[in-house]
Amino acid sequence: MIDDTGFLSRAATRGCGTSVLWNARQTANCQVAVSLHEVCTEGAAVLSWRLYLPESWSNDPQRLAEAGVPKEVTFRKKWELALEMIDQAREWELTDRIIVADAGYGDVTAFREELEKRKLRYAVECNPIPEFGLSHRVRAN
Repeated sequence: MIDDTGFLSRAATRGCGTSVLWNARQTANCQVAVSLHEVCTEGAAVLSWRLYLPESWSNDPQRLAEAGVPKEVTFRKKWELALEMIDQAREWELTDRIIVADAGYGDVTAFREELEKRKLRYAVECNPIPEFGLSHRVRAN
């Protein structure tokens, strides 16, 4: 399972940006982490986390240096971080599971295409398509 979570934070904290926090029901300064979870009948566990660095941060070398962000860290979209973690988990030779994700990932065609290239099964939420009048859909492969 792929998910991202916002953590309330001070504006000076590494990677901090403005985002909507559903658990706080507000827009606030926060850090966002993308996570990969193993979920099976025996239980669940976090396999990996990645700090999402907003694009506004990656375009500000002084801000990056002041926060101590390593020079090799560059802007990557959340779905790209998710794919990196999936690839890492596959290197660990874990059993492939169905990838489950919300619309933040499912709406991204490139994310779904990359899962298909990897021959991974997935069930992802996709937002409605207004021109077709659909209220909700889930894309599964």
